[in-house]
Amino acid sequence: MSYREHLGMVIERRGSGESVVVLDADERHLNSSGIIHGGVIMSLADTAVGVAAQTLIDLETYRTVMAQLNTSFIKAAKPGRLVARGVVTSLGRRLAFGEAEVRQGDTLVAKASGVVYIQRRQPPAGPGSSQG
Repeated sequence: MSYREHLGMVIERRGSGESVVVLDADERHLNSSGIIHGGVIMSLADTAVGVAAQTLIDLETYRTVMAQLNTSFIKAAKPGRLVARGVVTSLGRRLAFGEAEVRQGDTLVAKASGVVYIQRRQPPAGPGSSQG
């Protein structure tokens, strides 16, 4: 099970440098103050930006890794549906820059900007290889 699946995130839409990721947050996602944990919100933003970047690259040759994520928390979120919209603002050969907004209904919960590293996948280790 992936981290995304463990949290309960669902990719609702992806394509052309954009994505929508949703989470029906419940008591598992709360911090000790009874609001949605900031790490959950950052995970949504991370996933939204990363998935948006993935729509613009060859996933058989490359993979994405978040290199930096800056998040501003605007308003506390409570249990319920959270929607993260990610968009790529600039794409280079090895770096993609993107932004995400996380909302609960009409309320802006957080804004994030991120740098995604586009990394060439390693070929599988062959016979006699020292990898593994």
